[in-house]
Amino acid sequence: MCGAGGGTPADEVFACCYVGQSAFFLGRYDTASRYLERALEQALRANDVWGIGAAYNGLGQLAVCARMDYLRALGCFTESVRVLEGSPYRSLYYVAMSNLALTYWHRNDPAGLPYALRVLEYGREQRDPMHVFYGTYACAAMYYLLGDSGKALGYIRETVGLVDRFYDKTGVYTLSANILHAAGQEQAAAAHFRIAFSHLDEAEATSAVDYYLGYGRFLIDAARYREAASVLREGIAVAGRSGNTVSRYLLFRNLSLVYRRMGAYRDALDCFEVYHTESDSIFSVERERSMSEMQVRYETEKKENELRQKQYEVLKERRKVQISGLLAAAIAAVLLVVWVLYRRIVSQYQEAIRREKALAGAVSDPDGTPAGKYALSSLTDAKSRALFAELERLMRSERIYRQQDLTKERLAEIAGCNRTYLSQVVNAQTGMNMVSYINSFRIQEAVELLSDAGSEIPLKAVALEAGFSSLSTFYKLFKQTVGMTPLKFREKVAELARSRARNTL
Repeated sequence: MCGAGGGTPADEVFACCYVGQSAFFLGRYDTASRYLERALEQALRANDVWGIGAAYNGLGQLAVCARMDYLRALGCFTESVRVLEGSPYRSLYYVAMSNLALTYWHRNDPAGLPYALRVLEYGREQRDPMHVFYGTYACAAMYYLLGDSGKALGYIRETVGLVDRFYDKTGVYTLSANILHAAGQEQAAAAHFRIAFSHLDEAEATSAVDYYLGYGRFLIDAARYREAASVLREGIAVAGRSGNTVSRYLLFRNLSLVYRRMGAYRDALDCFEVYHTESDSIFSVERERSMSEMQVRYETEKKENELRQKQYEVLKERRKVQISGLLAAAIAAVLLVVWVLYRRIVSQYQEAIRREKALAGAVSDPDGTPAGKYALSSLTDAKSRALFAELERLMRSERIYRQQDLTKERLAEIAGCNRTYLSQVVNAQTGMNMVSYINSFRIQEAVELLSDAGSEIPLKAVALEAGFSSLSTFYKLFKQTVGMTPLKFREKVAELARSRARNTL
């Protein structure tokens, strides 16, 4: 056992690494750090290549999850890769390389793509399902960051096909759901979020927090703000209980956005303050590590150059003896790309037709009369929902509330119905009358304009830009909604900005 004596140095190193990794997976980060540091010290003393690589790999995981110290994590994983290169421990070598790629993922930096591709290449060459699993997951994450949902979907589908053989179903299905959401496949994304939720009890803290963050964003985009607020608050609680800080500040940023959309401006400001405090702390720590970052970048670039040189030499040798095979593979790859693009275009076309038909069915009367031209009979639930959806689109996308001369009659004309139906739908869906409904968007616009600490736009111009024709009405409604005058709100935002500026000095 680690520290008990009686075994060889290699046994001691192995025991310390095992205990440290076990403590890490249980969320006992202090214990994990103590044992992994001891393992590294003993491995360096004994020149134990496996132990040095394993200890650095574990310390890199700790740096990401417990301290959000990405620079130290990159340094640890890079050192693990350097030590293990050329050793018999190829599996551990590529595990460290996949962790290096995923650290870039946590930094929202797609620079980890070359490492992800290397891990996947090794897994496929060796027919090793574990490294194919790691490689496809990392590649999917990198292409998701690059905004290439098509490639990301191809890789994550392969990961999902292997997840039952390994672990972290919550993490895999959360990433899959995020990619599907980015690709516009909302029903599939919702289904994968449900699967991720069903495995939360067995998930690591980082994957659990990622789930709450991803699902919260999904609900925000669907305008399901109350559900989003509940999910994000639970994510913050989970991060606090586990001591996992990877995405906590992003949870607060999204919760602030939700409260603002709900009109809970005081809660939005409170969350905004926490977000800035934590993000400022993160960035202050990053500045303190600037010298380390330069070293890490140097080592990383050196490693990338070495990898590229080795790949070039391998390719050069293969071309000498396998030119025909490479040509065949190239032709097959081109055909595969063409086929994938063709299927993607066909899928998007079919999806567009399906949505168009669904929309047509939702907004048409049984006799074929467009729902925008309502008869004198009472509105059905389907018509009411379709009319309210059109009204929300006019407000959120076209922002017609900015028109100072906007009246109920004019709004009904734009929406294609009479004002009685319009008032009925607004009251049923929001509990507000038409004037209050329109003014709620104007107040939200004013809050967004005044939230820019660097803006010097006069308050009268803010009112006119938001759609108010009367400055007194603007002041009155703003104070009723936000709880303070526009001037006081602007001063509060400026005070937060100055506080943040002082913290960054």
